[in-house]
Amino acid sequence: MEDVFKVNFFGTVNCIKAVEQYFRDKKKGIITIVSSIAGYRGLPNSTGYGPSKSALNNLAESLYFDFKRHNVRVCLVSPGFIKTPMTDKNDFKMPFLKTPEYAADQIFEGLVNKNTFEIHFPKSLTITLKLLSFLPSKIYFGLVGKLTKYQKK
Repeated sequence: MEDVFKVNFFGTVNCIKAVEQYFRDKKKGIITIVSSIAGYRGLPNSTGYGPSKSALNNLAESLYFDFKRHNVRVCLVSPGFIKTPMTDKNDFKMPFLKTPEYAADQIFEGLVNKNTFEIHFPKSLTITLKLLSFLPSKIYFGLVGKLTKYQKK
C-alpha cells in the first residue's frame, strides 16, 4: 500500500510541486491529474489502489481552489478500465473495458474542447458509480457486493 501511495499520490504531488510556481507566474494553463473511478468509493480488489486514487480526487478538488485564483485550470481525469499491461494482470471482471486509444480520445476531447473539472469515462460506468456513491454505506456495501459477486471468505 505504501508503494502504491508513493507512486500514485506522492508522485503526482511531486510533479505538481515541480511546475507550481511556473503556472502561478504564467497565470494560465492546465494541471491535469489522472485518477480513476476506483477513487469514487471503496471497491472490492482495490485496497491500495482505490484509496490512493481517492486521495488524488481530494487533492484535485483542493488544488482547484488554490490555482483558480491564478487562472490555472485543474482537471481530474477518472477513467474506467483501460486495457493495459496492468489491467491484463487483473483476475476479476472489468466492465466496459476500453482501449488506450479510446482513453486518449476522451482525455484529448475533455482537455481541448470542454471546460469541465472532471473528465470521466465511459459514461455508462462512471455515472452509475457516481450515483452509487450517494447511497448509505449499508445499501452501498450490499449492492456492490452483489453486483461484483463478492463473497465472504
